[in-house]
Amino acid sequence: MNFKTTILPLILLGVFLPNCLWATHNRAGEITYEQISDLSIRVTIVTYTRIRGAEVDRPQLGIYWGDGKLDSLRRVNGSIGQGEELANNVKKNIYIGEHTYPGPGTYTLLTLDPNRTAGILNVDPPNSVNVPFALQTTFTLLSTQFQGYNSSPQLLQPPIDYACLNERFIHNPNAFDPDGDSLAYELIVPLAGPDMEVPNYKFPNEISPGPENLIDLNEVTGDFIWNAPQRVGEYNIAIKIFEYREGVLINTTIRDMQIFVQDCNNQPPEIETSADLCVIAGDTVRIPVVVTDPNNAPPKINKVQLTALGGPFIQDISPAYMEGPAGYVDQPLRATFVWPTLCDHVSNRDYTVVFRAVDNDLDTTGLANLKSVRIRVIAPAPQDLNIEPQSSGLLLSWEKPYACDLTFKDYFRGFSIWRKLNSATFSPDTCSPGLEGLGYTQIGFDVLTMENGRYVFLDQDLEKGKTYCYRIQAEFAQLSNGGYTFNRTPSLPSEEVCAQLVRDVPFILNVSVENTDPSQGEIFLRWTKPVGADLDTIAHPGPYAFDLLRADGIGGTNFSLVNRWTSPFLGSFKDTIWQDQNLNTTQAYTYKILFYTQGTSISYGESQPASSVFLQVVGKDKSNELTWTYHVPWSNYQYVVYKMQGQTFDSLTTVTGQSFIDQDDISNGENYCYVVRSLGTYGIVGFPPVLNNYSQVACAVPFDSIAPCPPQVSVENLCSQALPSTPADEFVNTLTWQVPLTGCDRERDFAAFRIYYAANKTSDFALIGEVPASGKAEFKHKPETGIAGCYAVTSVDSAGNESEFSVIQCVDNCPDFLLPNAFTPNGDGHNDLYIPITYRFITHIEMKIFNRWGGLVFETTDPQINWDGTGLNGGDLAEGVYYYTCRVFDTATSTNPDKTEELTGYIHLIRGE
Repeated sequence: MNFKTTILPLILLGVFLPNCLWATHNRAGEITYEQISDLSIRVTIVTYTRIRGAEVDRPQLGIYWGDGKLDSLRRVNGSIGQGEELANNVKKNIYIGEHTYPGPGTYTLLTLDPNRTAGILNVDPPNSVNVPFALQTTFTLLSTQFQGYNSSPQLLQPPIDYACLNERFIHNPNAFDPDGDSLAYELIVPLAGPDMEVPNYKFPNEISPGPENLIDLNEVTGDFIWNAPQRVGEYNIAIKIFEYREGVLINTTIRDMQIFVQDCNNQPPEIETSADLCVIAGDTVRIPVVVTDPNNAPPKINKVQLTALGGPFIQDISPAYMEGPAGYVDQPLRATFVWPTLCDHVSNRDYTVVFRAVDNDLDTTGLANLKSVRIRVIAPAPQDLNIEPQSSGLLLSWEKPYACDLTFKDYFRGFSIWRKLNSATFSPDTCSPGLEGLGYTQIGFDVLTMENGRYVFLDQDLEKGKTYCYRIQAEFAQLSNGGYTFNRTPSLPSEEVCAQLVRDVPFILNVSVENTDPSQGEIFLRWTKPVGADLDTIAHPGPYAFDLLRADGIGGTNFSLVNRWTSPFLGSFKDTIWQDQNLNTTQAYTYKILFYTQGTSISYGESQPASSVFLQVVGKDKSNELTWTYHVPWSNYQYVVYKMQGQTFDSLTTVTGQSFIDQDDISNGENYCYVVRSLGTYGIVGFPPVLNNYSQVACAVPFDSIAPCPPQVSVENLCSQALPSTPADEFVNTLTWQVPLTGCDRERDFAAFRIYYAANKTSDFALIGEVPASGKAEFKHKPETGIAGCYAVTSVDSAGNESEFSVIQCVDNCPDFLLPNAFTPNGDGHNDLYIPITYRFITHIEMKIFNRWGGLVFETTDPQINWDGTGLNGGDLAEGVYYYTCRVFDTATSTNPDKTEELTGYIHLIRGE
């Protein structure tokens, strides 16, 4: 965080707070804004402050606009801008101002006051009065050319609320976004400055914590539930509201609110009303609400009051209203929420209505309960969809005017056209409009074409003979200045209509393999000739001809002529079948039929290509995996799998997908053969209801290809028991392993175990040994340098399949380097050299020895040191105390190839002469 840019707003805001004595003051508040032009916003700051005992009042409040500029906003509510006094020592203050920014970008609005109220239990107790009160909203001025205006959500429920000791409490900020953007909620720590949390904050459940003190914030609905307060007093919480447009975060608003917890021996009222609902625009919503109170027996009989807030109440056109009593009344209280919805209310988001029931248990307020009801307003379906075949396609038309094609807010964008092959019956879901995922493909976008007083759409991308079914839906969206849409939502879909083009071309019905052979294979073909009534024989007289063409493979395009049939009259063609022989049916083929009229060499039309079903079988361990592919113009919906039993094929199973695994009584090493029969249909009246086509015969030999499970490995050595005197050559790594007893669903077939070694975790593993499964599960290894390294073991089965690595086990060296503190270089053959008492797994050192004046007298890199008490000039050094530094380099470890250690100390040089 940049300290200068953080502290600057705090200093400058002091200009607008000339009476900033540290005095109890702020309770709650938030900053919201409305975008009023491309670069301008209108800000509203709402604060709730203390009245009695507050030494300061804020007729003006400073704001930092986030672009380096500051301003002072005047209070606008109450008598002559004095604010509005509420119950329980609370004043409501509203400050409004406008600002223009230099350009699009992300900005943070901030206001700061040095005074919170005293005695807040969960804000730096008991010093909450000394904690600043900060409100912050961060927003993005979008490119209005492409993304539209962006106003913050409006928080409709006040941020002052009341709770009773040991009773469940609920609050909802009741956020409504006027742009239809989606909202999410998060509980955060309140702020004392820009992105600066208040000190020593505790969430309410941390005051007298326990199983009876729980909090939760629903990130979707915004419901904050505290079940239940355990201590009387004032609490503050902060709720951060995230605003997303098309999945992108564009705004965050922070509400800082205060909760009064009182020892009121009271239970909250109960609200009985509707569940969430969806309505068609134009319908009137009527939701009955009944409020009762558990405290309904002498001597304590509470009265109740019902209020309601939410997006439906603040609509510019046809807002919602409540029918029922106002103020506190005897229970049960009965009221009705009424909302005459219009097309302008259509939205891709739910409207939320929060019903708040409160009793009169206390002098000025009581305990409240909330019930939220979410309402989705959906546009009605387009009406009277008709379809008419044309020479160039299928013409759709539907009713104009559409019920919602005129809106005050100009939300209607046009119609989308959706198509699928064959009919689909379903009941539209009022709460989830749209046709995606239901088999339809969108082929028309924002259609507004009109003919003869109706909306129309001509679909020309069609294949003859197929049945096409259509639905349409109206599309609504907001519009940017540049005409780009955002926050789209569809209407309910129309009823379905279906039709097909004329059948004046051939249709292939069968491409079925009858004999599988590399050279003598046979495929049976059948097709239909054009329908005489659909072919204009006057414009297209005979003679007529059919060409049967064949290409290799599925989807092949290199067609060659197989046979031709000719006749002067269309009705003279009796046979439309062919037995294609002398083929290699171990591969697939694709066919099509060309149709000629008037004896010309240019075809009048042709069928869609159709291939044979091609089956592939792959042998696995005691199983065979079957998959099959094809490319045909009809729809296959089921497949029968046959398996050869002796000399005949027996039905094995029926599936709807294009794969099957046969693992019933399968033995490795034996040959198994299969055929698949596809069942399909065109869904065209007059065609066979079921088209049966066989694949070629395909065979496979299953074999064991499944690797066994890896073993569980451990590595041990002498490091944990070694003495300083233990020589390095006695250190060996001993690996042991065992096969897993649980958690392995593979066959327990173990033939051998392979051991792999790597010098460290980043090095490649190399095979260093193999142990037969019949031998002892142990392997000893001594690396070239030290004992550090990493090991993995694999299992190998009798078929040679090798498992993945076991869990890698790494070990480190246990180096030792111990220096004496004295030696006697006097030539008597005892302790004449300064050498380590012991060392192990040390590669080299960097040792320097200094005299008492700091002069270097000796240095070496040899771990043996071998200092004989002479100086750098070769002369004997005087007796005395010498100081050394020694950097010791260990043999590489499994994780750190350059591990070092710094040693310092003193050496007593004693000559004793």
